[in-house]
Amino acid sequence: MRKVYITILFAIVFSLSIVFFNNFTRRYVEKTAFTLSLIKDIESLEYQLNNEILKNSFMLYYNHDIIYELIEDIYKKIEKLKNGYLTKDQYSETYKYLLAFENAFKEKEEYIHDFETINSIIKNTQTFIPSLVLRYIEIAQHENNEYFYLISSIASSIYLAKNSLDEDFIDDLEEKIKKLESFRFKDPKLNEFNEVYLSHIRVFIENFTKYQYILDYILNKKKDIYFLSETKKTFINSSKEETKFITVFSTLLSIVFLVGLAIVAYLMISLDRKNITLLKLKKNLEKALTTDELTGLPNRLAFNIDKKISKNPAFILINIDNFKQINDFYGTDTGDFVLVKVGEIISRFIKEKNIKGTVYRIGADDFGILVEDNTDNVEHITKQLLTRIEKHRFKLADIDLFINVSAGISTERPLFEKADMALKRIKELKKKYLVYNEELDLAKDIGNNLKILSIIKDAIESERIFFVFQPIKSVKDEKIDKYEVLVRIKDREGNIIEPNVFIPIAKESGYYGYITRTVLEKTLKLIEEYPYRFSINLSIEDIMDPDTRDFIYEKIITKRELAERLTLEILESESAGNYEDSHEFVKKVKMCGVQIAIDDFGSGYSNFSHVLNLEPDYIKIDASLIKNIDKDIYSQVVVSTIITFASKLGIKTIAEFVHNDSIYEIVKDLGVDYVQGYYIGKPIDKLP
Repeated sequence: MRKVYITILFAIVFSLSIVFFNNFTRRYVEKTAFTLSLIKDIESLEYQLNNEILKNSFMLYYNHDIIYELIEDIYKKIEKLKNGYLTKDQYSETYKYLLAFENAFKEKEEYIHDFETINSIIKNTQTFIPSLVLRYIEIAQHENNEYFYLISSIASSIYLAKNSLDEDFIDDLEEKIKKLESFRFKDPKLNEFNEVYLSHIRVFIENFTKYQYILDYILNKKKDIYFLSETKKTFINSSKEETKFITVFSTLLSIVFLVGLAIVAYLMISLDRKNITLLKLKKNLEKALTTDELTGLPNRLAFNIDKKISKNPAFILINIDNFKQINDFYGTDTGDFVLVKVGEIISRFIKEKNIKGTVYRIGADDFGILVEDNTDNVEHITKQLLTRIEKHRFKLADIDLFINVSAGISTERPLFEKADMALKRIKELKKKYLVYNEELDLAKDIGNNLKILSIIKDAIESERIFFVFQPIKSVKDEKIDKYEVLVRIKDREGNIIEPNVFIPIAKESGYYGYITRTVLEKTLKLIEEYPYRFSINLSIEDIMDPDTRDFIYEKIITKRELAERLTLEILESESAGNYEDSHEFVKKVKMCGVQIAIDDFGSGYSNFSHVLNLEPDYIKIDASLIKNIDKDIYSQVVVSTIITFASKLGIKTIAEFVHNDSIYEIVKDLGVDYVQGYYIGKPIDKLP
């Protein structure tokens, strides 16, 4: 207990010493800083004064009050310095230089007054002479071109001499005056005009040399600047002596502080040792509760804590598309590997772009980024990040795959809920990312869905399901002998409803199977009527639905000769996740002559061995690889690899989304077999 009392006494004495030292230091710092600030202010005002004088010399119209206000400000600050800290004996030399500066500045002020007077005369001449040239044109009945050229030239020389301060122009003016004096006119008015013109020029020449000298003295002699500089330099040097005392006292105080600190530390360490284990345990427990074990990233709990203290947040919720298929197809070890790598990619991206934000693993295949003070740029950040992830090649042992990701963005609270709502809508709208807005409200979604469902039911009952046909062109012979059948529906007002709107609702409501069966049945009738090969789209729901699957089997078996000109397009990503069912279905329909196309190849996992087992006749290369192939060398390399792979296996390739001549020529050179897109032809409602 005695040690504690000693420590308290030491703390009191030390605290009083600190108070005294702080007060002394504060007063010293305030006074020296204020004095130095006044000197620097005068330096700044001197610079402004010279600048304003220079502007006055160039500008015809100028507010002279600015110059006199600056002069008045300088005198005020000089008086503050004379009556302030510089009166102390240790600053006597600084005070002498200050008085010398004051005298030099008074001298400069007299020159400034002279400059103002002569500058006004010069400006008046400069502005009046051009008006005399115009006056000559008015009074001269028959213009003398030589005389007119001479007076115009003199006006120009005066302007150049005034602005350049070059005496060569004065010599030139004197030569021109001699010529001007030689002119005699019959008209007395012109002789009188000539004399007036000459008088103004002589006024300019008589004052120019003095004008030039005064301006040069004001701007370049800088005697006042020298004394002001010495004032500042001697003040700083004199201040160093007082600083030495503060430094010595501060050193002694620091030594006393360190001794006292050592005593306090000894007492505190003996107590803290008992708490260290508990603190470590608490810290580890807190970290475990807020850290994802697999990726090492902060988890959902950490996000919930951080979002409460975030002042201007935006939230990006990133989902790995079809992640369950990766786990099912490649195993959970590969899935874990992908999750770790995605977390690393996002964290590295945030660091590289100097984005103020934190990366979280929110759920099984969801990652989140809490961005601070960057809400205006969050959409651009998301777009770049998604591209970075989707271009990354994930390699593990003999597995080589790419993934697709999507993101929901929220810039308003509640952050997670609104970003999650935007993420759910992405699948329906077929977008990569979406920013939450009020139109995404679920109540509105339900109302819209019920409306679309009503249109679907009515279209089925009223037979308003119809088709459009997009041509597929052979690159080899440049003929169109294939068409993809695309389904559309109309409402009662004749408005066309696109598939991305009604297909998801049809799947949820149970009408999708009926639509697929209708498409197949009518496509077989088209094959009877037209000499083309037709392709239709099948989803995994069609393959898994017993009624639809049996209907397909029945139709192609009973109409085998028609089935030989039918192609079924199956999404690569859907077939990858349901391999056994897809393989069995493909095997049966191919036995009846139906051809198989893997649609959107390259958008999913691009597992070549999986595609090989399905034995497709065509691979349709995904639009995401084709649409920018004329600008993206990465896309060119991937597409070239797909074409080479397919060619060696005897599989034909079709490039989707060929929308201009440049893309057509590139895929043609790469060796693709067929092309499809707006450049070849938009969907048409009647076949040729």
